[in-house]
Amino acid sequence: FNYLDQQQLIALVNGQINGGFITIDLKAMQNALHQHPWVAGVSVQRQWPTFLRINVTEEVPIARWGDDAFLNRLGDKLIIQDNSHLANLPLMMAEFGSSTEVMKQYQRLSDLLQPTGLKLSKLKLDRLGAWQVETSNGIQLILGRNKVGEKIRRLVVVWETNLSQQSNKIKTIDLRYPNGLAVSWQGRKSVAELKLETQLDALKKVTIVRG
Repeated sequence: FNYLDQQQLIALVNGQINGGFITIDLKAMQNALHQHPWVAGVSVQRQWPTFLRINVTEEVPIARWGDDAFLNRLGDKLIIQDNSHLANLPLMMAEFGSSTEVMKQYQRLSDLLQPTGLKLSKLKLDRLGAWQVETSNGIQLILGRNKVGEKIRRLVVVWETNLSQQSNKIKTIDLRYPNGLAVSWQGRKSVAELKLETQLDALKKVTIVRG
């Protein structure tokens, strides 16, 4: 194991052994082991005449959580003492809401952004319930509180139409508009407002008005 403490697992197993080999509740033992935050999967079987066969799959840290913890794929918090090798994992923070909610949003946004090639490096949920994203190439996405999935789908359309060729010049993309978005450029004060001329289910045209 990379992170699991084998002695902790042995203690959990011993805590479930009441009585003889035949009377051990394998399901209860499996459930007890599965409660450990570092256990992703576990199976328990009797192996005659007097052995238990226990297979444990270790969890994998998916993201950093604040300054001192990590999250698995379900949003459960993990503590890793020697964590310097995990510094490049995406960073997640929440002033409002739970780690489970943030992990679900991270997975959802990652899937929606796949057509753009953009990778999430930071995801924040502020105290007002608004979402902010930073991508691995330094672009900040301001998403607001509502219809986040719809906003990302709108971004995908515009990205494939206009923005992908200028990605190295983009500082911030503000998606809080009802039918468009605003782009601020690195080293410039001007903002490009991209207004979508049709509804999301029939996006065809994009016009750019430079401020």
